[in-house]
Amino acid sequence: MALLIELRKDECINVEGPAIMEIVRGEGEIFGAPVREGDKISVPPAKAIPYYAHSTSKIRIEGGKIVSILGYYVPRQWDLAVGEIASRKKPLKVMIIGDIDSGKSTLTAYLANRLYSMGFNVAIVDSDVGQSSIGPPTTIGLGIMKGHIITLEDVPLVNAFFLGNNTPAGLFHRMITGVFLMVQEALSYGTDIVLIDTTGWIRDAQGRNLKMHKIRVVDPDIVIVLEGAHGELSHIVRAASLLTDVILMPKGMARPRSRGERKKLREISYRKYLMGSRNVEISLNDVKVIDGPLLTGIMHVLKQNNREYYYEINGNIIRVYASNTRLSKEVYSEIIRRQSPYSDLKVISKRDIRNLLIAMYDKRMKFLGIGIIQDVDFNKRILKVYTSVDKDKIKYVEIGWIKVNPTSFNEVGRYSL
Repeated sequence: MALLIELRKDECINVEGPAIMEIVRGEGEIFGAPVREGDKISVPPAKAIPYYAHSTSKIRIEGGKIVSILGYYVPRQWDLAVGEIASRKKPLKVMIIGDIDSGKSTLTAYLANRLYSMGFNVAIVDSDVGQSSIGPPTTIGLGIMKGHIITLEDVPLVNAFFLGNNTPAGLFHRMITGVFLMVQEALSYGTDIVLIDTTGWIRDAQGRNLKMHKIRVVDPDIVIVLEGAHGELSHIVRAASLLTDVILMPKGMARPRSRGERKKLREISYRKYLMGSRNVEISLNDVKVIDGPLLTGIMHVLKQNNREYYYEINGNIIRVYASNTRLSKEVYSEIIRRQSPYSDLKVISKRDIRNLLIAMYDKRMKFLGIGIIQDVDFNKRILKVYTSVDKDKIKYVEIGWIKVNPTSFNEVGRYSL
């Protein structure tokens, strides 16, 4: 049942999804983007979108939950950040740091809309791999503004770097490399301003170290830190101030999300980026696997007791491919005898590989999309993958750590190859 709400000028409501919001009369703004009569806005599940009335407005809302807001919907100090960014010499790199549910994505969208309205070319690098808005989960996405946006999901994806996991834990090198490459690519398009959204992993030593090394490598001109009233991120502010200009901003309005809701949002995103998928066979004689010990080395065959065992040598790393993860002592000993010394030996079954998420790239290493491994034929060197990507364009694939069910699109575990 639809609900009609009337707002006077300068009044604001916040709509939690899933919901549809239609502007029946009047005009206003959402995260700095102008909206007017006739516009329809979809509010995703577990997210909230505010409408601020610039004139007397009538809003039709279907579904969701509605909350009135007193005053403006973001801290007015955020406009000081807009002014500071607009006044600086271009091109400009701006990194946004804050805790979980502190409003980082809201601030990024607000800055992007305000700066776009001022005539700047704006790019966004979304490195929040656990809650990706630009690009699929597990990726660092690069988007370039082509118009005003309601949420970061509206920014067109230009390229992405596949981290392969929904957390940067244990993958600092990949996270930092990915952010650096996406920022450099954004600048190569003649962008005036690159906004860099980050994860909320910041309170412990590892999270702090990741942020500081990211700052050192990316070298942002400005770091905006979203902080509460108690100075909980003072350790980041002190360290970052030694390297670049830091602007402290109050947290924005953000709907807190449970771990279950965050997982559900990833499922929705997987479904979106795997829409129209089918099973395709990828020959590893034509397509190369990059960055990892699986299917990147020299394949060998051990024939014993009328069975064939495939194993791969990659430096001192050995991967044995078997129907299950248990080998006889004879097979194990023979492989060790053939390849010694070794530093890392692991037996991998098809079950271990099935449902692993992979990324696909074209000949120029441009991100094409994601897929889910369904099967592998080690003898014929063929991967069977569930994907919507055009098979003929695939030249490189990269295997991740996360497993995704191709029917429900929920994460069903992870495996370290």
